[in-house]
Amino acid sequence: MKDKTAKKSIVEIGLGAVSYMAVDAIVAAVKQLEKEGKLSRRDGRKLMRDAVKKYESTSQRYAQNVSSKVDELVKERIKASPFATKEDLKNLTARVDKLSRLSE
Repeated sequence: MKDKTAKKSIVEIGLGAVSYMAVDAIVAAVKQLEKEGKLSRRDGRKLMRDAVKKYESTSQRYAQNVSSKVDELVKERIKASPFATKEDLKNLTARVDKLSRLSE
């Protein structure tokens, strides 16, 4: 569980940084358009709200996709590794217990 939490946090930090930069760029562009009189203050605020909502939903979907891909890759690597899994150890313990009972 700790690995999943750490992985999720790393993905969220990266997306948060990208989101902040994008939102910052949107805010700057809207302010410039307002300053030039090409966009009303009301329309500018609506545009910013809409952009932030869209970006947040996109970021969440992206984070879920990245997290799923990382999980998939980790599982593949674990399967390919020469180390015993918990299931392997459980099966071996059951076999040892069974053999122990037979020899008694």
